[in-house]
Amino acid sequence: MADKTTQPTEAVTDPVCGMNIEPAKAAAHVLHDGRDFYFCSTGCRDKFGANPAQYIAAGKSGGPLAWLRRLFTGGCCGDKH
Repeated sequence: MADKTTQPTEAVTDPVCGMNIEPAKAAAHVLHDGRDFYFCSTGCRDKFGANPAQYIAAGKSGGPLAWLRRLFTGGCCGDKH
């Protein structure tokens, strides 16, 4: 994870599931093409790592069905939050 002095202080959005998270409490962090990405779980980090372009192209929403995944899985990605 990045040095805490360089982390954003406000909530950021997990690019995979769209969940708002505090960077200091993020379960995972990835530096990709010079940009920091924070994740609510290692599962979301792993999905991002498999195909970053898919999630970056979706923007900060986690994709068009992110809200539906969170609704039916209870956790956005199978990890407990």
